[in-house]
Amino acid sequence: MEKEVEILLKHDFEYIKNSELCLSLLKIYSILYLKGGKPSSTCVNCMRKYYNEIKKTGLMKAKKEAEKTYTNKCKIKGIKYVRKAARHFDFSNLCDVDAQWLLDNDVLKESDFTTLPEQKQVKKKTVKKSKDEIQKN
Repeated sequence: MEKEVEILLKHDFEYIKNSELCLSLLKIYSILYLKGGKPSSTCVNCMRKYYNEIKKTGLMKAKKEAEKTYTNKCKIKGIKYVRKAARHFDFSNLCDVDAQWLLDNDVLKESDFTTLPEQKQVKKKTVKKSKDEIQKN
């Protein structure tokens, strides 16, 4: 994703709007800012707004997106609004950080996952070790 953003930013908007890069612009904007959703409009003015937004924060968002891990598998599918977080979650595409937060705040249970996020598995092991250490002392 970072490379795609860098390629896009090498060109000015006037070049992008008249080339195949306009599709890349819409794809990148969709992934980074709309979580895969469709942009509301594809007119030239809107595309210029998307380009300027990517120009400002796109590279930073692309790096952040690359750092996310997706090791969990949730049994629940679809999008759900969670009041505690005041935002929507797409359960078919949860990153491990979001999955961990949902588990910690009792929004989801461990039984809602076929594969738990790595962080949850690590926490379980440390809790078991601390119980064993307490029993030894």
